[in-house]
Amino acid sequence: MYRQCTEMYCDETFRTCTKPYEQYSTIHGGYRNRMLCFVSCLMTARNIGDYRHVLQILTVKIRHITGHRWHPRKVICDFELALLAAVVTELPHAQVSECYFQFNQSLWRKVQNLGLAASYRRQPAVKRVVRKNYGHWIPTNCCCASEFLSFENIPQNSETAGDILD
Repeated sequence: MYRQCTEMYCDETFRTCTKPYEQYSTIHGGYRNRMLCFVSCLMTARNIGDYRHVLQILTVKIRHITGHRWHPRKVICDFELALLAAVVTELPHAQVSECYFQFNQSLWRKVQNLGLAASYRRQPAVKRVVRKNYGHWIPTNCCCASEFLSFENIPQNSETAGDILD
């Protein structure tokens, strides 16, 4: 059953954790139109090394249970650059897709952090400028699909995206 999960879904939440934890992270596999929880963990950091460690443990455990290597074809996750880098490194043959909903939420949080939320709601001109500029924050090597932003590679210089996104 684990080996037949060809899609992997990752999600993280930062707001529900108390110290010393930074986030609550889950990884699910899609199996026969159902979601199987593979990993549910509290993490003390949000860096590439920690994400890689979780993915390594998951792949070793699935290989131990099934006797076969696990090669998901598709990984869908939120707009977390460290997670993306870890997935590309640990699951190099998987197609990585970004959840467009999560991307837009990150952009809206940035609008709020810049103090533009009230102006966005009240002034059509501000709303127009913000909406036109949303596209400028998408890394150039992303291509839009109907629901997801697919990454060919993680941007080598992600300072701009890192400043914009959480």
